[in-house]
Amino acid sequence: MPHLQMTRALAHCGRIRELLLRHSGGWADIDALTGFRELTSAAAGAADDPECAGMMRSADRYALDLFSASAHQNWATGELSGTDFLRSQILGLLEAFSDRLMYLDVVGQ
Repeated sequence: MPHLQMTRALAHCGRIRELLLRHSGGWADIDALTGFRELTSAAAGAADDPECAGMMRSADRYALDLFSASAHQNWATGELSGTDFLRSQILGLLEAFSDRLMYLDVVGQ
């Protein structure tokens, strides 16, 4: 993977993390959802890898519920609110995405 391509993909990942810090979810937030989806699409495009694209699609599905009026409540557990659970899942996907980019860089794809 070309270094510039990886740098762009990682930068988009960082912007997604920043968005999650500014917009915690738990209500219908179309602006946050739109921004989130634009960033995941850009990250997937920069990575140009089917596995990375799948991770960003999964993150999008979680974001649909995170930035909804009530769907986030379906993810609540005894220990975590639905919004905390969804943010945790998305952050885990971002970490896996970054790890995959590093792997692709090492193996030269």
